[in-house]
Amino acid sequence: TAASAIDELTGVATREAFLRDAEEKVHGAMMDERPLAFSVVGVDGADMLRAERRLDSVLQAVAKFLLGRFRPDDGRGRWLPDAFALTFAGTPGPMAVANMTRTLEAFAALKLADGAGRPVRISVGIAIYPKEGRDAPLALQTAEQRMRAAQKRGGGTVVG
Repeated sequence: TAASAIDELTGVATREAFLRDAEEKVHGAMMDERPLAFSVVGVDGADMLRAERRLDSVLQAVAKFLLGRFRPDDGRGRWLPDAFALTFAGTPGPMAVANMTRTLEAFAALKLADGAGRPVRISVGIAIYPKEGRDAPLALQTAEQRMRAAQKRGGGTVVG
């Protein structure tokens, strides 16, 4: 059903619904011979937030931010328990990195805090189809690995 395609906590597409949409976007990108950018946006410090039972409210805030940003046809979904995935049709790598860097700056400017008063930060990994993944799952895997690399570097950054 359409309702089950939406993540109840965050209001974005579920992983399964997002992946179906991403695969359709890959097909379109292949037909149009245009790039398709994939981003995975993770909440920094999610394990601590989960242990303190603060992760759900942080995820809701991040989802609300992501839903209000980008073009209407850009994909947004819950990819992992602590991360979201995005698609940007016709967006080459340098443009995707610049867009997501501006997104990080806009998110930081919100000055969101978790329930303990600590600033909420996000990290982003980017991969471009077809160069960095010949299909949606592989591109998303690359973007996820890069997001984790951004978090290992201290978080609050973009790796593309």
